[in-house]
Amino acid sequence: MLEGLSTDSSSGENAGEGGACGYTDVDPADVYAPYIEAVTKAKLMNGVGGCKFDPYGDATIEHLVAVTVRALNLSTYEDVSVEGEVSDWAKQYVAAALENGLIGPRNNYKVAADRDSLVEAAYGMNEQHVGQNGFGITTAKQIGGKRVEVRLNAPPDPSDMEIAVVRGSDRTPVGIESLEWSEYGYRVVLQLAEPLDGGPYEVSISGSDSIDPNQAAYGFTTEAERVSGLEWGGPDTLPYNDHVEVPFFVLNQFGEAMDAKDMEIRFAATNASIERIPERSAVLVHLLEKAKPGDSVDLAILHANSGLLETKTYQVGESRVVSAIEIDGVPAEPLEPGRSAELIVRVYDQYGGLIKDVDWLMRELVAVSGNLRLVVVSPLEMDGSGNIVLRANASLFVREDAIVTITVRARPGSPSATATLAVKQGEDFFPVPIVFMPPGNPTVTDEVYTVGSNFAHVTIETDDATQVYYYYERKDASPDVYPASEVMNRALAKRQGDSVAVSADKASFTLMDLDFGREYELFVVAADSSGRLSDVQVYELTTGYLSSYLHLVYDGSNPDTGRCVFVFDAGHEFNPNAYYLLADEPVHATVREIIDRGTRVDHGMFVFELNGRVQYLYVVYEIGGEYELFAYASDSFPEF
Repeated sequence: MLEGLSTDSSSGENAGEGGACGYTDVDPADVYAPYIEAVTKAKLMNGVGGCKFDPYGDATIEHLVAVTVRALNLSTYEDVSVEGEVSDWAKQYVAAALENGLIGPRNNYKVAADRDSLVEAAYGMNEQHVGQNGFGITTAKQIGGKRVEVRLNAPPDPSDMEIAVVRGSDRTPVGIESLEWSEYGYRVVLQLAEPLDGGPYEVSISGSDSIDPNQAAYGFTTEAERVSGLEWGGPDTLPYNDHVEVPFFVLNQFGEAMDAKDMEIRFAATNASIERIPERSAVLVHLLEKAKPGDSVDLAILHANSGLLETKTYQVGESRVVSAIEIDGVPAEPLEPGRSAELIVRVYDQYGGLIKDVDWLMRELVAVSGNLRLVVVSPLEMDGSGNIVLRANASLFVREDAIVTITVRARPGSPSATATLAVKQGEDFFPVPIVFMPPGNPTVTDEVYTVGSNFAHVTIETDDATQVYYYYERKDASPDVYPASEVMNRALAKRQGDSVAVSADKASFTLMDLDFGREYELFVVAADSSGRLSDVQVYELTTGYLSSYLHLVYDGSNPDTGRCVFVFDAGHEFNPNAYYLLADEPVHATVREIIDRGTRVDHGMFVFELNGRVQYLYVVYEIGGEYELFAYASDSFPEF
């Protein structure tokens, strides 16, 4: 390349009947024959003797050195001595290469040349070439909407050279955001601050005395970025949920993703509802209403201006579950007191798709600091770039440098991810007594404490709390009192427990799958915004027995969608004085409210349909002028 040799295979003075340049072991039809002929004509190579070139033999270091010295036309001298093993014919070339710094000393120059030797010789050759002909730009071209590739004839010191780009039409400069140098420095890619317009541009280098003025600038022509392709992204299977985020890509002529925020793009879907997310290149797909697991969903994207259309068929899988969690963005430097760090949390479903539904993640994930006195974590949220993030806030009072573990895990306990965050003692820290005020202890609100035969609905009041953790179990299995941290850990494990946010100093939750006629203990702990826990409050619950006046059986004619409920008296006579109320949410209702709001039972029997969700059944039965209220949750109705 440096010598500008031609590979024209036309016969020359050295060509002969035996092959290229007369070599008997080179077939003119071989792909390498023109190159052998070119280097032979240029007297850079002359074979191994006996009219042979040995094209498949190993090139030794002394072979490489000889070609390099000849190409640079360096002076050589007979009767020179060289330390190390070297052939007599090659001594003059090895000595010249060592004298001119093309290679370093070797113990053996007869061995096959490796890649390092080739690079070393090529680098030295290039240095010599630049010294003779000057350093500068060989080519420049556009390789992206905002990317320009510049090739140089030698690797410069980047700190000793400046690169500039200007528009050829008006000579206005173009900002450069970054430089990406190749491994050996012969190539640099400029990432520009703005898209290239169509037309002439010029790139120039300056700052080094070795730059050849005739090679200091290079003009090239660009084309404006245009839409040339559309693609759908994400895994081929979507979880059976609403608010499933699916990315799409608008590609330019270089295959790069373009900013599609202001583009006129239309979307359509079969077996699903679809809506565009304005802030980024993604859509929300809603599957629950129109699809079911096992179905296929077709998504279509149309770019209005170009008329480009792209469709993709996705499969509908099972309901979404968390399969993997990653934490990124941990600062390299320790966090100073009072400072915060924003950590990026990536959550993947069972099909490998990123989960961006913040409300769903808030219910399914919990973020915990390993030391609440040093670092407190905020709830998950989405930033302006569409990342799920949590903020880790360092305390104002850090007595000494420390490491705090931040854990994000699914509420059932697995999977999880951890990150270690370093915090440092403040420069002006003075060890003064600090009084931590815990949040007020929770208190069950009067008259909103509903206990049924197999569930209990509880509403509590708190003071200065943002979160409530609760755990429950059979009374005979409980110790006197669990520590507050143990209650929180059991709640986060989501085994007979959970956590709920506090709103207007109140928090409500439902205990499910309770046994009939059993005593339970409920342990509740409140936490404030700094993660400090209150004392543990213990409440006792007693579930009702299945009354002989209430009998529930499957509806044999339609066992998948409904059940019959028979209300009868002790003598098994149908009693018309009964009322029932069926609700999707627990209600705090008195006997009178059930009678007023409920449905009167005709002949002591009623039928209702299941809707795929937990339902709450309330029945009031009149017995000798007295009323009894029974409550059940439909996921475990009794059967006889």
